Amino acid sequence: MRSWTAWLALGLGGFCLSWASILVKWCHLPPLAVAPWRLTLASLLMQLWPQARRPSGLPLRVVLVGGLLLAVHFATWIASLDLLPVYLSVCLVTTSPLWVALFSREPTSPPALTLAFAGTVLLSVQSLRVDVQVQPLGVALALLGAWSMAAYLLWARSHQPQAGQPAYALRVYATAAALLLAVALLAGIPLRGYSHWQWGCLLGLAVIPQLLGHTLLLLAVRYGSANWASLSILLEPVGSTGLAIWLLGEHLQPLQGLGLALTLTGLLGLTRKSV
Repeated sequence: MRSWTAWLALGLGGFCLSWASILVKWCHLPPLAVAPWRLTLASLLMQLWPQARRPSGLPLRVVLVGGLLLAVHFATWIASLDLLPVYLSVCLVTTSPLWVALFSREPTSPPALTLAFAGTVLLSVQSLRVDVQVQPLGVALALLGAWSMAAYLLWARSHQPQAGQPAYALRVYATAAALLLAVALLAGIPLRGYSHWQWGCLLGLAVIPQLLGHTLLLLAVRYGSANWASLSILLEPVGSTGLAIWLLGEHLQPLQGLGLALTLTGLLGLTRKSV
């Protein structure tokens, strides 16, 4: 039985994560501008938290690998939002519990695996067939974002006592930000000259899904397995799809909705044993 703290971290984390795709869409900036600024601003704000500034005692290798995986996750997923509608990009990137189940040694459910795979395939194929916004490259980028997030969660689980600490989060966020800023500069991406609205969206990304959402996700890791933390991620496609329908005017065809429902049902089945 999980404590109320774990359940609160789970629910709030999922709600905060749901706003990420909406804020990215509202930015109207290149992905390699959004990703580094999101993490840079989050890292700067976390400096205000005394616990985050404490010496962590973490090996440099732990921080570098965590930061690299997080950088790959954000770079690929945010890029996928340029090529896909919110409902598809977020559903694909949140299949990370599926890959966690496959790559970890935790007990899993073959029927749930099958259901999650079938739902993902149905949603992707149907979206490619009926939605002109959907591009195959976007699907590949979203899946790469899911794989890197699965690896990030598994890496955090292997260092579980430290992964739930603010000091770990700050160092990983800062490392990912530095890597992404370097790539953006090498690619010649403009990192300034934005409108007030765009800066507001970037700040919102740093505060809501990053500082609150991802930090609560790391807190959930502290209270259980990587699969347990993945439950928080399952709330994101539900919230993001609802927000995209309401705020962006997106819509799903019946078979797309069925694919989304099957995927989430399968993913929920994969994580039930962790709850």
